[in-house]
Amino acid sequence: MDLVLHEHTNDQVKSFIDNPSHALILIGQNGTGKGYLAKYIATQLLGLNSDELNSYPFYSRLEPTDNVIAIESIRKIQKFVQLKSIGSKKIRRVLILDDSHLMTTEAQNAFLKILEEPPEDTVIIMSAISDRSLLSTIFSRAQSIYVKNPSLVTVTSHYTNIGFSEDEIKKNYYVGDGGVGLINSLLNNESDHPLVNSIAVAKSIVSASMFDRLVIAESLSKQKDQVPDVLFALKRVYRAVMVQAGKSGGITQIKRSHNALSRITDSEALLSSSTNTKLLLTDLFLNI
Repeated sequence: MDLVLHEHTNDQVKSFIDNPSHALILIGQNGTGKGYLAKYIATQLLGLNSDELNSYPFYSRLEPTDNVIAIESIRKIQKFVQLKSIGSKKIRRVLILDDSHLMTTEAQNAFLKILEEPPEDTVIIMSAISDRSLLSTIFSRAQSIYVKNPSLVTVTSHYTNIGFSEDEIKKNYYVGDGGVGLINSLLNNESDHPLVNSIAVAKSIVSASMFDRLVIAESLSKQKDQVPDVLFALKRVYRAVMVQAGKSGGITQIKRSHNALSRITDSEALLSSSTNTKLLLTDLFLNI
């Protein structure tokens, strides 16, 4: 499995694998590679390679549906952990719960019951965007690892060894804001990562003519659920542009990027209260 970690995060992961507790929360912003890391830990605990994991009968992965994890999904988990596992290994079952912060309050309370009486042969690996995004009672019953972004030097060393050029690594490092999950997906053109498509849209907005930007605004306004991710991706693209401009002394480009970032941030704040998404996006795209 292609995995590169911050040194401190790596040490914590090794420690957990050597002495696992019944529950682990991987904490980090979107794109930091929590999903890759959760799967890696699962393979190590179960003694499997990544290709074998999905067909292993006592492995399950739960992802949000429409950005929500409802109580019905937690009930399925309850049935899964009640199944009797086979074998003599201490850890025989692993459950991964992606984006656990998207559980409803009702779902979190139901999930808490699983954590209060976990099966001895089971490890539950959750991911969350912050240490305040879940009920405190859930955090108190799980070990936490903060997934830090590795340095550009570490990422460059890792990916040049497997055939990528330093230039493409640096560009994607800045666009990915140092998050190795997103960097890896960008380098390998993995469209299944939720932010990869948004970054592609963001790049097209940055390079588009004014007319094409209006067309994109019109299209996006009809897909409102995608707008927050596109705005988030736009910020990452403009930050990358600003960093590159800073290295080359491009003062004008730095100012333009700074102005764009300010406008995007304002648009994010207005998005939840705006009743006219098309107007909001049109105004933004014409002024960045």
